[in-house]
Amino acid sequence: MIPLGVCYYILGGFFLVSSRELKRLDSAARSPLYAHFGETLAGLVTIRAFNDTERLAVQATTLLDRSQTTGYLTNMTNRWLQIMIDQLSTLTLGFVCLMAVIQRGEANSAGYFGIILSHIGILTGIMSRVLTTSCQIQTSIVSIER
Repeated sequence: MIPLGVCYYILGGFFLVSSRELKRLDSAARSPLYAHFGETLAGLVTIRAFNDTERLAVQATTLLDRSQTTGYLTNMTNRWLQIMIDQLSTLTLGFVCLMAVIQRGEANSAGYFGIILSHIGILTGIMSRVLTTSCQIQTSIVSIER
């Protein structure tokens, strides 16, 4: 159980480094977009008077594309974390199954490994949720920091 916890901790450390920076980049990419929307709404009458709507629409689209790029990368890092957690859980269950096959001739080994498999499945699910939640909390703290 302790080696599994260490693996989850290392995995969370790898994820948090990139996730925090992506959250900062996401906030920095949204600022110009929000400023552009605010300025456009404030000067809407002037924009229409000078017939400058096309240029500002293109500028808004460019800013929106930039802000969505960081959001996409954030989603991809979250998916990466889920894939790595699933792989770690699968490796753990596979190891326990391998040990069950190796020790198949011993008394009470079938029931023993059945209970272990059941508990490992529950344990990896709980550790997965704990890791995901703690990473989301630490990433959200970056939003408060900004």
